[in-house]
Amino acid sequence: RGLWHGVMVYGLFAAETDGKELAVLHPGTGEELIKLHFSPTFARRLQRQHGKDRFHVALQVVTTGAKAADEAERQGREGHVNEQFMLHGLSAELTEALADFGQRRLPRLPGWNKVARYSPGYPVWPDLAEQKKVFTLLHPERIGVSLTGKNQIVPEYSTSAIVMPA
Repeated sequence: RGLWHGVMVYGLFAAETDGKELAVLHPGTGEELIKLHFSPTFARRLQRQHGKDRFHVALQVVTTGAKAADEAERQGREGHVNEQFMLHGLSAELTEALADFGQRRLPRLPGWNKVARYSPGYPVWPDLAEQKKVFTLLHPERIGVSLTGKNQIVPEYSTSAIVMPA
């Protein structure tokens, strides 16, 4: 029924850390574009891993579109709770699979033998407002994704992340 329409946007950037923040740099000019704030423990780990060396990161936003959330809401209104629950679970898993697919499509840059993906709002990147910075660089509105005033991604089955060497 056309409930899912997977689409993504991503960018590759240079980066460097000062132990507290991760500066995302223009890959050609080295100009600082944004600074990302991670948990202190994770920021120290990045500093230990990369020191003052520049390395590459990718930012991505993926979505499976708004139709599945609309359909789940309709099913709930009509009392089809089991179907609503199953559709929600499947949609969430498809969104995660799309994020993983996007991560796997990234070029294998030097030092990218193993990569990890982190999203705002999780323990290593706790401030959900950090998504605004990702959105500033990637402009995911061109794929139908936006942020609410409380930094929640719309449509529901969407996610943003940074991918970097593990």
